[in-house]
Amino acid sequence: MACPVPLRGSRHLVPRAWTFGREASGVPDMLKPAHKYMLMSASGLAIAAWVVVVAWAVIRGLSVVGWMIGLPPARSYARAHEHLPAVSVEGGRVVCCRMQYCDFRFPLPDGAQVMRTNLAGGGADTIQGSVEIVNSHGAAIDLGAYARQLGKNGFRVNFDSGAPALSAGTSDGGSLQVDSGRITFSYFGDY
Repeated sequence: MACPVPLRGSRHLVPRAWTFGREASGVPDMLKPAHKYMLMSASGLAIAAWVVVVAWAVIRGLSVVGWMIGLPPARSYARAHEHLPAVSVEGGRVVCCRMQYCDFRFPLPDGAQVMRTNLAGGGADTIQGSVEIVNSHGAAIDLGAYARQLGKNGFRVNFDSGAPALSAGTSDGGSLQVDSGRITFSYFGDY
């Protein structure tokens, strides 16, 4: 069946059922720009999403290689509202020294009880302080057993059997000085 009146802008006087292409959709020409605007809006949203993904990747990349251009790690921005540096005992077994740019952890001797922690000072990537400890019986700790424990946890230990103290260190800047009742710690990290 042929259209009795040609549509405005129509190039054919052929029945719609026989046409292919634009006229075959059955959508009047006046709605065609709406499809174009919907496609442009979807493209704009896709580009905006891509920009967000690229920005996230750049920010994450700066936290990994930011030190090359002198930026602090991204973690430091998340810790901006915390009172740092700080010392805490996690689960009664590990001393955690939190700083703005990094953390330093070391184990307590087996069976040790913390009497007191003392934060002597620190900065964005440094900390100094001490932990006073006793064993579960209230006596001094066994330095030989603690030296072996620190060695198992990756510390370089300097200890002579029968010596009144030991020293230990890590490759990333942490150091411990241990006598029978006190662990003095310091950390200087190069974020």
